[in-house]
Amino acid sequence: MCRASLQLGEGGVNRAVRHLHSNDCAVKVLFAMFRTSFHALLFAIVFETVVSERFIQSWLNYDCDPTECRPRGESNKSSIDLIYSKISDTNSTNTIHHVWSTIGQTPGFFIVHTNSSKNIHIDWKALLNNKEKSVNFEPSSVVNTIGILFSKIYFWQDKKENGSFDKTNPSSIHAIDYNQLVWADIANYSPNIMYNKTSCEASFTLATNHSLYNGNITFKVRIVTQKQRYPVLPHLWIDNKTLYIEALIDGMQFNESKVRLAVELTLLTSGNQFKSNVKRSIDDENSPGVFQVFIISQ
Repeated sequence: MCRASLQLGEGGVNRAVRHLHSNDCAVKVLFAMFRTSFHALLFAIVFETVVSERFIQSWLNYDCDPTECRPRGESNKSSIDLIYSKISDTNSTNTIHHVWSTIGQTPGFFIVHTNSSKNIHIDWKALLNNKEKSVNFEPSSVVNTIGILFSKIYFWQDKKENGSFDKTNPSSIHAIDYNQLVWADIANYSPNIMYNKTSCEASFTLATNHSLYNGNITFKVRIVTQKQRYPVLPHLWIDNKTLYIEALIDGMQFNESKVRLAVELTLLTSGNQFKSNVKRSIDDENSPGVFQVFIISQ
């Protein structure tokens, strides 16, 4: 079992290759995982802002005309799912907006901090046709934005059992093609609008059926308004400035032995260039052991 957090906190991951690519607005991070006993990968995006008492409102496919959004559950087609949530401040217009989506096949999770309580504007026709500027906020109100894309999931046969991705023969590395897979209907989320909630979560599941692999990949996302320990190992802290993403590999079976998995993350921001460092910590109370935390900050 493996956990990692984006701060980036890890428990049990033995290797990470960072900064494969970077520029002013993006950085890619690649994690080499344990073999197929790998169960879950945990990320936390920490968004710095001053907060007071907060509450959550959430919508599924916000403001979408049924004639534009394909009916959910059609066979052999991925569901169109976009969850929009906002964490509002009771004493000001300070607002954190969350957009979670699998539209376009690649799972993406974005946070926008605004000094306005106005909601997002989505041009659904443009969004479903992969057009630019289809999702907008009031420009003058945007303070900062940050997002994470699970851009690639790789697997390879680690014959030497050294967990090395960068020294592996490129011909033996396979990328899981999102376009060949189907997103199931969203789970663990109420399809109706939710008001004044203290937490919001959803599960996006990718069903695989491929000649080289099969099984499910699930991305579980959670936000809260009150500081608490995450219920699963390594029980990291989560609060109203944090987006938690848990990636679970369930029932994945490969035609090869000694298979390892790697996840490529693309981080996006409207702020300064990212920098990274590694921090070690010991947590004897909730998760006995030594953890490596890969901190990516601006």
